[in-house]
Amino acid sequence: MDVFDSSRQTGREFWRLISEPNTVLRVLHRIGRMPAEFRYHFKERPSGYELNMCGILGYTLPGLDGDPGALFSKLAKVVPGFPTQEPRDHCFKLFDLLARLSGKGKWVERSGASAFFAADLVDSFSGMPIVYLDRDCVDTAVSVSRSPILVLFQIGLLIAEDIGINPYASNFDCGYQNTPPRIVQLLPECITAEIFDSFIGAPATMKRAILYLARMHHISEAVLEHVPAGILLRVRYEDLVRAPEDCLRRVGEFLGISDCGEWVDEMTPRVNLRPPGIPLDDRQRGELYELFNMLISDPSMLGRGRIGEVMDRVRRYGTQTALQYATLERRGDGRKHARD
Repeated sequence: MDVFDSSRQTGREFWRLISEPNTVLRVLHRIGRMPAEFRYHFKERPSGYELNMCGILGYTLPGLDGDPGALFSKLAKVVPGFPTQEPRDHCFKLFDLLARLSGKGKWVERSGASAFFAADLVDSFSGMPIVYLDRDCVDTAVSVSRSPILVLFQIGLLIAEDIGINPYASNFDCGYQNTPPRIVQLLPECITAEIFDSFIGAPATMKRAILYLARMHHISEAVLEHVPAGILLRVRYEDLVRAPEDCLRRVGEFLGISDCGEWVDEMTPRVNLRPPGIPLDDRQRGELYELFNMLISDPSMLGRGRIGEVMDRVRRYGTQTALQYATLERRGDGRKHARD
């Protein structure tokens, strides 16, 4: 069961869903790679909270309250009493509750890597205004390759490409007897800081990020082309950094924020103007652009069963040769090229 499931559930079932321990945060804490923004200073820290950190406590509540632990405790008393309804309606009721508890008049649902779920989000929040934030694909790949949360997310997808299940997104209890050793070392119970660090900023991590960015681009564009123009605002990250006040004012007015000027003044200093921390030369950037553009031009390469195959070819033969092979394969000449 997930938040996009159409089946009705009780408030207690919904609370259990959103408050279950988050594997990504638990693993990052265990290996000592928890991002600074996820290290909390609760007034009354729950015993073992790091190992039982859930998504709503790790990602959502800190942006709303200086004591997210106390806010979490309030929700734990109220949400289980929600009436039986679809998860979508539970989300609306939860967001309204959070807005009321934090003294806000509006709420905005914001999800990282949400393009994977574009169809479900557009359907669940039908008719609501949508802000689509896009960024240069290579700069995004560099950023993704440095983020502990997103790198572990990528490792989970890497495992799923191999064995068909993402242990960082679901309960993994099938044991290790049939799992390849190269995968065992990446599982939540086994991964070490040294292995994890080998993925941070690595060229292969950036290339794999490009593959997933291309998949998200394909999914989101296919969905957004059917969204009425009046409820869709496209924003470029580069415009936000170049002129934050103007860009934020566009967003505020589009969302109907009543005190838009005050909101812009509050939000502008939060815009991160730091350049990417991993410099790339023209050859490296060109290779990543080429890979992205090739994938976008041939969506058949973006299927779940193809990502691992494409990455293996890129790793073994280099980007250019791998893409040439993919082109010939589409024309039916793949075997001849492989022999040559």
